[in-house]
Amino acid sequence: MNIFQFALILWALTYIAYWFSGFALIVLGVLAVFSVPKVYEMYQEPIDAQLAVISEHIKNATKMAEEKLPFLKKAQAEVEKKEQ
Repeated sequence: MNIFQFALILWALTYIAYWFSGFALIVLGVLAVFSVPKVYEMYQEPIDAQLAVISEHIKNATKMAEEKLPFLKKAQAEVEKKEQ
C-alpha cells in the first residue's frame, strides 16, 4: 500500500468517525463481519460481474492518467526499484 492510499483511507476514516460514535462503528463492524460473507455467497455472480466492470474502469482511468501525466509512471517505477 503506498502513502497516497494510506492517506486516503485515513481521510475517509476521519469523516466516518465524525458521523458515528466509536461504539456504533464497532457494532456496525461486527454486523458487517457476519453479514457480508453471507450476502456475497448468495449473490456472488452479480457481485463479481460488477467488480469486474469497476476494475476495468479503474484500469482505464489509471492508464489515461499515466498517459497524460508521464511523471507518475516514473515515480511508480522508482518506488518499485526501492522495494526490490
